[in-house]
Amino acid sequence: MTLTQGEAPVTVDYSYNGITYTEVIGIVGSVAPLAVNIPLDITNLNNGTNTITIISVTDNSGVPSPNNLIPNPVVITINPNPVVTFGQDDEICFGQPAILEFGFLVGTAPFTVDYTINGPSQTPLSFPANGTQAYTLTPDPAVGVNIYNMIQATDVNGCQSLINATSPVTITVNPTPILDITVSGSNPICVGETSALFFPVTGGTPPYNLSYLAGTTNSTANVDAVGNILSTGTTQPISPIITTDYTLVSVTDAKGCVNTLSNSTNLLVNELPLVDISGTTEICDQDVTQLYFNFTAGNSPWVVNYDLNGPSSITLSNSQDSIAVSPTTTTVYTVSSVSDINCTSPIIDAATITVNPLPEIMVTGGGSVCDDGSEVDVIITTTSGTPTFNVEYVVGINSRLASNIGYQYIISTNEAGVYSVTKATDSKGCISKSISGNATVTINPIPEANIIAYPQPADITNPLIYFIDQSLFHVSGVWDFGDGNTAPSNFDKISHTFKDTGTYIVALELMTDSGCVVTAYQTIIINQAFKIYIPNAFSPNNDLYNDYFLPIVDGVQEYDLRIYDRFGNRAFSADKTDEAWDGKVSNGTEYAVAGHYVYNIIIIDFNGKKRTFQGGVTLIR
Repeated sequence: MTLTQGEAPVTVDYSYNGITYTEVIGIVGSVAPLAVNIPLDITNLNNGTNTITIISVTDNSGVPSPNNLIPNPVVITINPNPVVTFGQDDEICFGQPAILEFGFLVGTAPFTVDYTINGPSQTPLSFPANGTQAYTLTPDPAVGVNIYNMIQATDVNGCQSLINATSPVTITVNPTPILDITVSGSNPICVGETSALFFPVTGGTPPYNLSYLAGTTNSTANVDAVGNILSTGTTQPISPIITTDYTLVSVTDAKGCVNTLSNSTNLLVNELPLVDISGTTEICDQDVTQLYFNFTAGNSPWVVNYDLNGPSSITLSNSQDSIAVSPTTTTVYTVSSVSDINCTSPIIDAATITVNPLPEIMVTGGGSVCDDGSEVDVIITTTSGTPTFNVEYVVGINSRLASNIGYQYIISTNEAGVYSVTKATDSKGCISKSISGNATVTINPIPEANIIAYPQPADITNPLIYFIDQSLFHVSGVWDFGDGNTAPSNFDKISHTFKDTGTYIVALELMTDSGCVVTAYQTIIINQAFKIYIPNAFSPNNDLYNDYFLPIVDGVQEYDLRIYDRFGNRAFSADKTDEAWDGKVSNGTEYAVAGHYVYNIIIIDFNGKKRTFQGGVTLIR
């Protein structure tokens, strides 16, 4: 304040914020103008606007200053010192944003902040506004513990916060997890074998949650600090069936730090050799057949191990190959394993070759027969093979075929010749290689039988019959006259007398020098001599005596009897010699009257002679 006039000392009364203050300016003897600084009671000053009002000014003589000369009120603005909060401790992964957070609670923006990192001072930071402000550290803080101290904040008015008024902020930066992937087990392997993956660790905080691709399949693994599987402490077993690329995708460590990975490794998987064994399912004994091997996987050459009455092996070079075999019995070829240059595959496959026995043929039988239709048996016997059989054989120069026959085939024949089998095939197509025997059939001629007998027919009155042997090519003969009598042939005429009527079958049995026999037959008829007796009366009165009229006839072939009454009416007729008239009219129930009747009998005897008899008969009642 400057005193421009008045006698010092001068008393100045002033007030602000409701409190009155008195200030004495100068001393006795001081001459105006006097400039003095009046200290203010800062305790009564408020942040913001403070109005200082001069109430009165009185000099040393007690003379007050007129109001118009009293200075105008003075406005003093009090700016607050900045009050700033500093953020909390944080833990991040390397590469993540590291952020310092300031809370400008009091003060006038913009602000300048002085701070240190791990001791050294850093370039001050500027913030344009009040409130919460964030600063992303550049460059990224190093891996490890980083301590940040806010030294002091200064606002636009130059007001400053208290020095080191906030606690340090610690930002812990965790390292980025870095893993690799390798095949630590066998490489290459065969299908079905097991290898292993190992994940070497070069960074990060264990344990690790790892994502990787097995080919195109997503897989995961929990890995320890070394690179083994956390739960087992060993490598990760793998058993792919094809060659597979294993590619790392990402890893997250125990601190949640994530890293995108791309390292990969390859496991070569060799396919197992595969073979299919086959062959002709059935062959004939002594045949040679092929055993086929079809290799569908693996690399040449292949070694096939099979069991045939003990272990055997064979090396084959072609994907489709074969070996010749000739088993003598039904055989099962069992493959136990197959190997190529890389792998061995335990394979159970088998081919069964059924060996069918060859038919064995023997021909027996034959012999001599007479040329009378008699037959001799030629026997074809098969002692092996599978029925039915087709047998080709010859008779002399003529070929024959017997189809679909069994183990024994009998040819009943009267064809002369030597019978021998040329080929026999069974139902399996097996052809006989063992054919033995033959059969000879001889056909001997028989006599030509021819006999003559006369007279014929004859009757008992002249039963002498003559027989002539006109046969050829016989050396002996015997007559059998059919009545129990025989006689040797004299190769000429012979006679024989029959003792009774009847029909006789006379046979002449002839024999050749080879024993062939033929018999000629001749029917000889000895008829009865013709005779007839005709009664002249009868009495049909049922007294069992002479009740019928019946002519007694012998030696006839045909017979016709007719009886008429006196008026010419036919009373009875018969065509059988044993049919009698019982005295009834026309074979009816009406009785004929007693009296005289006329009969007419027509007969043809055994010699064919017709005879007629007429006469009368009396019916007595």
